[in-house]
This record gives sequence, C-alpha cells and structure tokens, in this order.
Amino acid sequence: DIEDAFTLFFDGGYQKATNLAVGGFILRNPNGEVVHAEGISLPNANTNNEAEYATFIVGVGIGK
Repeated sequence: DIEDAFTLFFDGGYQKATNLAVGGFILRNPNGEVVHAEGISLPNANTNNEAEYATFIVGVGIGK
C-alpha cells in the first residue's frame, strides 16, 4: 500500500571547473521521520545527470 511507502529525496551535481561531483539524499519512513540522511562524494560521475543517478542508486540501496 502507498501508505506504507518510504520516500527518497535526492540530488546530485557536478562542477566542471573543479571536476568534483557530490550528492545527497534523505530517506523518510511512512510516518515522515528521517531514517537516513547522507552526503556522498561521486568520483566516477562526470556530468550532473551521472551525479543525480549515482545518488539515486546509493539511496535506493540504503532503502532495501
């Protein structure tokens, strides 16, 4: 049921000038409480889209 669903908020970004990519995510339980929040470095991401996707994958992995 949707009432039992966890919610993942995430964002990632890449800055070409510094060649750095980072991301962050928050996982909330069905009651809206934060169960995990984390910022991560993404050394293999070379675009904003890659940074966003990598952050999503890490966040989903935490939610398993």
